[in-house]
Amino acid sequence: MLHEKPVQHGPPGFHEDGTSRPWTGEKRRRKCLPPSSSDSPTTAQDHPDLISHDATDMEDIIQRGQDHKLWVPGEDERWGPEVDISEEDAISYIERLAPDDPDDLYPRCMMTYAEFEDVRERIARYRIAYYKKVAKPESARELKGPEKYSRDELWKEKYFEHLEDDESFEGYFLREHSMLHDLDDYQRLVVSYTAHGSPGSKFLFWEDYCARYHTYDMDDVYVKYYQELSKRIKWLEGYWNFNGKSEEWEKMNVRAWRQALKIALSFPKMTLRLVSFAFDEYIWELKSDVSAKDLDLVYFEIWRLVAKQNRSFKKALEEVYAMDKFHSQKHRMAAELEGALFIWSMEDMFKNLKSGGHISVETEEHEARTLFRNIVYKHKHMNMAEYARQKMEIAALMGLAPRFQDQE
Repeated sequence: MLHEKPVQHGPPGFHEDGTSRPWTGEKRRRKCLPPSSSDSPTTAQDHPDLISHDATDMEDIIQRGQDHKLWVPGEDERWGPEVDISEEDAISYIERLAPDDPDDLYPRCMMTYAEFEDVRERIARYRIAYYKKVAKPESARELKGPEKYSRDELWKEKYFEHLEDDESFEGYFLREHSMLHDLDDYQRLVVSYTAHGSPGSKFLFWEDYCARYHTYDMDDVYVKYYQELSKRIKWLEGYWNFNGKSEEWEKMNVRAWRQALKIALSFPKMTLRLVSFAFDEYIWELKSDVSAKDLDLVYFEIWRLVAKQNRSFKKALEEVYAMDKFHSQKHRMAAELEGALFIWSMEDMFKNLKSGGHISVETEEHEARTLFRNIVYKHKHMNMAEYARQKMEIAALMGLAPRFQDQE
């Protein structure tokens, strides 16, 4: 069951009254999109007759307003901290984006039992096709081709739902999605919450990503937009100062946001909410990358002093802090030395990294260096662009969608 998850939606300048006004740097609000537990679907068997529904198909909603001519950036188009787009231009960009679909049109309508059985049969064949491509060859050979199974055989095998328990499966079909009448089979597919053998979610906001009901085309354009956004506003990372409260950061953040709006004009189906969500997630990724910069080297130097020179953790930290390097981590080390309270202290994290990487006193230095680097960056959460890309790759292996093509 999907539970409510706080997710940023209100883009800079988007207000409750439905108007769009340029954002001035204030903290963006968060709003819940996924259906609450009280709205969760019942079973298809509870609805033997088709429930009438008047909700417009989501694809039609998103398609409205897509007849505008896409903006094509010229070769001399400039991006960067010196490019200051005016408020008036930013508003005009917002007006040219595709319209956002209202919250109340998210699919809620159930299907008949017969329709549900048809969906289950199709999904069973996708499972078989995927399993035969990703599972161990000796296991895959035990199954016939997906189209060679009769309806009765699929029913007797319980639609091969057990295949989704195999560690080779990185995606599966949510039952509650499979009972929603207005979704296509791609929209019913979700990427696994966690990687096999790893605790916790591998995604930043997994529940929200699942509940967005993106079509393949929407995921495709979102991934390509995020690739372009990441390339064009990469300059912003040079202005992050770890607290986000400096006037320079706020000014550059607004500047980058307006550039993000302009970039979106060359991508079909990009709405204000999608642009805002992509921008918010890029800012999160930027902060995450900057905060982790050189952290593996800091822990490696601490380990070398503790393991090879018998220093205490605090003494080793003092010596590393005194080095004329690792400037991006100076604030973190200073706070630790001053006794600041953290959910996870650097000493706790150091012990965790050693344990998780099986790094001991006997470990060779070159090996320890690699292990610290790998484990520090191993647990970085993936964003919606990575979720969508992974979903498209899984769908292609299932024969459910074409293979994703990167932008040239």
